[in-house]
Amino acid sequence: MIVRLEPITAIVVAVLLAWAWNTATAPGPVCQVQEQHQGKTVLVPRPCADVLPK
Repeated sequence: MIVRLEPITAIVVAVLLAWAWNTATAPGPVCQVQEQHQGKTVLVPRPCADVLPK
């Protein structure tokens, strides 16, 4: 059985699959944490799961 897709349908399906893949594999949110390094306060990105209380 051969399935024929219109070009616009193939494009829409490809975009939806790419969006779903990106959403499923994206890392969690990142929070900025203030830390002291050599006497200076700097903002360091850390995963919010490690920073926020559970």
